[in-house]
Amino acid sequence: MRGVVLAVWMVGVAGAQTRVPVWIDTDPSVARGGKEVDDGIALLQAFASPELEIRGVSIVFGNADLAAASRIGREIVGRFGPKGVVVHDGAAGGSELGKETAASRALAAELRRGPLTVLALGPATNVATVVRRHPELVGRIERVVAVAGRRPGQRFRAGPKQKTPFRDLNFELDPEAFRVLLAARVPLVLAPWRFPRACG
Repeated sequence: MRGVVLAVWMVGVAGAQTRVPVWIDTDPSVARGGKEVDDGIALLQAFASPELEIRGVSIVFGNADLAAASRIGREIVGRFGPKGVVVHDGAAGGSELGKETAASRALAAELRRGPLTVLALGPATNVATVVRRHPELVGRIERVVAVAGRRPGQRFRAGPKQKTPFRDLNFELDPEAFRVLLAARVPLVLAPWRFPRACG
């Protein structure tokens, strides 16, 4: 969870002098009992941040299927988000990389209005689709702050008793999306699970 929270914090710190225009691409899967709350908390923090100007929210598959993530995301944005922020559904799987969706069209339209920082809390499929289909807009992406990444051989464990390490899920669900971002030289900031844990 701290990786997602840190990602929001990093964007806010970077724009401490002026409000940073931000697009949030997320795969919320908040469940009763306090499970999978990371994206939900990140959204609430972003909405409450005086440093961020939320220009839009898009939904991507990931911790939940697209339909469930969309329902959860719309509820969070509807109850707690800034007035006028619209939620756009995006890719339902990594195989949809490059396929236009409401999310990719909306993000592209917002980039045409002006530069944005994109906060990618789930797989980067929606963002990479915009980069692939609209290369003329790459220069409008100030940076992508992605909750993903690990060093070669690194294993994500919460403690010594955990036998099976956590997956680098956002990366593993669509590694090709990250290849697209890297090939296009999009400024990319990784906020991996282990890094914020070390800083906490």
